[in-house]
This record gives sequence, structure tokens and C-alpha cells, in this order.
Amino acid sequence: MDSYNDREGTASVNSIFDGRITLRSDSEVLKKSLIYGLNESELDAFLMSLNNIAGYEVEFSPKFFPTFLKKVPNLPDRIEVKVEN
Repeated sequence: MDSYNDREGTASVNSIFDGRITLRSDSEVLKKSLIYGLNESELDAFLMSLNNIAGYEVEFSPKFFPTFLKKVPNLPDRIEVKVEN
């Protein structure tokens, strides 16, 4: 349930993470546990540091999130990784 409290300066937001990664043919699939809780820039830095990823596309949902709220969830069922050849 999404909610916010102006007085306390807190917010609760449910989100879904969807990512698209292109892997080299000799690579292993990315483990979701390696990206739990990363924000958008941390995720980009992590994925760019992997030499077995040829390219990737990251999508956070809902799309209207402010940048500071965009984080990879800590729940594996909220993370979708698609591998394309």
C-alpha cells in the first residue's frame, strides 16, 4: 500500500523492478541476490563492471518514481531478469 506522512517526512511505496540484460553466450545468469537494494546508479555501475554482460536495459515501475526512490527490491519475486540472445 502506498502512503505518505508529511508530518513525519516518511513515505511507503510498493514497487516492481524489471530489467533487460544481454549476456554473452558463455556467461552465467545474473543472481538476483547480488542486486538487492541497489539504487539506479549503483545498479548501472554494478552491471557495467561485469565483463559477461554485452548490454542491458533497466526499467523501474511505477515510472513516476523520483530518482531517489528508484531501488531494486529486496524480494526476488519483485525482480524480473530477462535474458535475450
